Amino acid sequence: MLINNAAIVHRFSFAADEQAVAKAAEECSVNLLAPVRLCKLFLPLLKQNTDAHIINIGTGLVYAPRAAYPFYNASKAALHAFTQTLRMQLPEIRVSEVLLPVVDTPWHRGQAPASAISAEKAVKAVLRGLRNESREIRVGKVKRLYILSRLWPALAVRIINRL
Repeated sequence: MLINNAAIVHRFSFAADEQAVAKAAEECSVNLLAPVRLCKLFLPLLKQNTDAHIINIGTGLVYAPRAAYPFYNASKAALHAFTQTLRMQLPEIRVSEVLLPVVDTPWHRGQAPASAISAEKAVKAVLRGLRNESREIRVGKVKRLYILSRLWPALAVRIINRL
């Protein structure tokens, strides 16, 4: 089993930040290229296993981007598309994606938004999704965001950006 979980995010204004391109390169390297490289590196080993599994950790922001995270949204959306493609190209390997809402982690330095779920709640939902052999595990409010983004995409974006 390969679990691609690492991610970084920079909160900034693309137009105002002189380091925007460097931040884009860093986020794309960690959030997209690292999982791509790891999948490629471990693919021969995974193909030898009859119960191989790749799990990519994503975000509900693939459905409605948050303005403050221009490259986090983009890199995770690219990982989402890559994960879907892996499923099509590697039918012999189980490929899952976990799409998380805001989770109360140390990244928030004790000031997680009120909408954040606990790490324990996130883990329980992920394990439930894995037991059910779900291919896309939408945790918590991401389930509603997914539906809203399909029915009223502009409203989904407005709601995400009010948080």
